[in-house]
Amino acid sequence: MRAARDAVERAVLNGLGALGPEELAAARQALGEAPSAPAGEETPATAHDATRLLLALCGRVRREVQPPELPAQDTDATTTLERLDAALVGTMDDERLAAAEREALRRHPARAAEQRVAGLREPRDLLRLVTGGSTWERRAAVLRLEEFLRGDGRGFAAADRKATAEALELEREGALAREIDLVLAAVSGAPGGRARARVARAQKLLERLEKDVRRFWDGDLPEDPVVALDDEALATLGTFAADAPDVVVGHLGETLRRLTAERDATTLERVVSALALGADERLVPSLLRVLQDAEVPARVHAARSLARVDDPRVPAALRKAYRHAGTPDEQVALAGALAAHGDRRGAGAVLDHLGADQPPHVLELALEALVATGEPANVGRVIPFLKQGRVSTARAAAAALGAFGDGAALEALEQAGSRAELRPQAERSLAQVRARLDLAGALPPSAVPRPAKGDTPRPARTRLAARAVGRLYYALGLLWLGTGRRVAALGAFELAVAQHPYLLGPRLARARILLRRKELEGAVESLRGAIRVRAATVLQLPDRANFVIRAYLRYADSCTASGRHLRALEALDELLGYDLRFADVDLRLEAQRRREFVARDQRREE
Repeated sequence: MRAARDAVERAVLNGLGALGPEELAAARQALGEAPSAPAGEETPATAHDATRLLLALCGRVRREVQPPELPAQDTDATTTLERLDAALVGTMDDERLAAAEREALRRHPARAAEQRVAGLREPRDLLRLVTGGSTWERRAAVLRLEEFLRGDGRGFAAADRKATAEALELEREGALAREIDLVLAAVSGAPGGRARARVARAQKLLERLEKDVRRFWDGDLPEDPVVALDDEALATLGTFAADAPDVVVGHLGETLRRLTAERDATTLERVVSALALGADERLVPSLLRVLQDAEVPARVHAARSLARVDDPRVPAALRKAYRHAGTPDEQVALAGALAAHGDRRGAGAVLDHLGADQPPHVLELALEALVATGEPANVGRVIPFLKQGRVSTARAAAAALGAFGDGAALEALEQAGSRAELRPQAERSLAQVRARLDLAGALPPSAVPRPAKGDTPRPARTRLAARAVGRLYYALGLLWLGTGRRVAALGAFELAVAQHPYLLGPRLARARILLRRKELEGAVESLRGAIRVRAATVLQLPDRANFVIRAYLRYADSCTASGRHLRALEALDELLGYDLRFADVDLRLEAQRRREFVARDQRREE
């Protein structure tokens, strides 16, 4: 057989007529053929003889060398790539494989969400789904509401359109913030104006970044423009990556691959974490490279990003990464990402890490994964964590209950809302649970939505004379500030607050002055007082809410730089406990990222 193979290989490499009589005879003998001529009378091989020998050899090899069979389709290997990876070599029936993959795509939660949304006709039902549905259902419902808001919905009155836009603006949470802003940008009124301002700011950044990327590749810019972005701009890029031009997305993908190859773990984690809410399908190959070759923290962030991408390449890669996960952090994050794509094989592992004996960061990752893997039967396992002294753990538990809880979670969430630092998240989770129950027609009579709690009740009003004096000092402070006398303005504002404690203007102006003077602790204390007095007035105006976030972030950076990680964590937990729905989503993402990084630095020091 070896002689026949060598003969055919020589014929292919050197020409079909290169076989001599002796080689032709040896090849025929190896293949079990009788000689065509007596010994000593063989003629040189013709092209026909060489071709026939080649075909005979292929047939013999196919009969004698059987390729290894791939494992049968099961829960551990359900796609072509995974089964090839499991068996290393081999072939199978292509039609059967293609049919299995098409069936897996049809079972994807995104397809089920589209079918459910297609059956809803009332905008109110769509709004309930936007509030209490899964990520895929919320996204599909927002797209349906876009038809009504842009005037395509028949019988949709202008007043109803305005009310729907205002209600939709309050649902700007997580991965849907960009989609909702794009929908509201085409609507008139205050919500549309605010959405257009946010989208315009993002577009301005993307246009500037496109110019910098071209300059970088032309050799006119020495530093990578993506890596050079500050944290806020990087969060904006990650949130609006789907709107970025191909040049920017291509460069971003190349940056991810380069940082992965260079093992620059810190920079890579900083860039990948910004994509937690806005990963685009064009970035899937680069994110899969990070998921395969990067360090554990970057892989966790890559799994979060891929959980929100509807791409057929993602589930197979997540399953492979889950099989090779080596740490609890990675295993839990990948289990949540798989569940988001309809694969619940990691649900048991998530519950295994849901214990008070687990490290706090692993417990919080497990609660985060429960947003996708959880079901009503798990409510009893999560409720005890609402009483955790660690605010971030209690907040993660409330978010998980909001994602999958039923009527059994209502009372526990209402009790958790009595804690000021949990009130916004508890109210958000209550709204999610009630929306799902109402949509299913199972809302208990006792679970009628309660009005949101407002600002801290005021004691007896100050005397009219004191209020007038306070406003006078405020006006005097503005005068000093206009002439550049900041010290005098600070004194006037402090006197105004002493006379009129419920006047917001002096508190906010004082915070801005102290922030410019880099007296960050005083600025945060002034903002804290303003929020304590009138939280809605401060946090429901986007510019003020953004200013609050930036001030707290700068204060947290200052505490971290001086080694006070615990104080930085307390400040960031306090910030994330505010109702930040009207703030820009990239700033909210940056606050969450910063808290995670500070917590990791603290664990390393301990």
